[in-house]
Amino acid sequence: DPKELAHVFDKTLANTSPGFDALTPAEEQGVLQVRDDGLAFRHELARRAVEQSLTALRRRTLHRRVIAALAEAEPRDLPRLVHHAVRADDVEAILVYAPAAGREAAAAGSHRQALAHLEAALRHAERLPGRERARLHDDHAWELHNAHRHEEAVAESERAVALFTAIAEPLALGS
Repeated sequence: DPKELAHVFDKTLANTSPGFDALTPAEEQGVLQVRDDGLAFRHELARRAVEQSLTALRRRTLHRRVIAALAEAEPRDLPRLVHHAVRADDVEAILVYAPAAGREAAAAGSHRQALAHLEAALRHAERLPGRERARLHDDHAWELHNAHRHEEAVAESERAVALFTAIAEPLALGS
């Protein structure tokens, strides 16, 4: 039952009874898998059923708890942090992790993933200081170029140039 499993997860994450022992039946029935890095649903449909059985406020709260736990882990799993930050609507976490995740994905040649992360950050770019905001637009322009979205890339490059001009960054303008 998704609602019952959601309740068990909720209690487990809250560090109150019933704890991890209550998840044993879910593991035995193949709903959950125990991995070296934690617990995982065996099937995405089961995970979605449990997630959808939670209220929106509870989902947001749990996503924020996951962010706090992942932020302490080394090495940091930036894509997972961004995923949970977006789901939690945690703008501060999005602005911290999404640009870094985008750059990491771009460096690995995963340009679609880079675009997704950078676009998550761009939704809140007005909250960034000038240099970070300009760099975000510049990185986004490059990823748009790599995606063969050239008209958008030119427009985004023009935004980056205007921002770099406004903060007097001649080296960034040159590149």
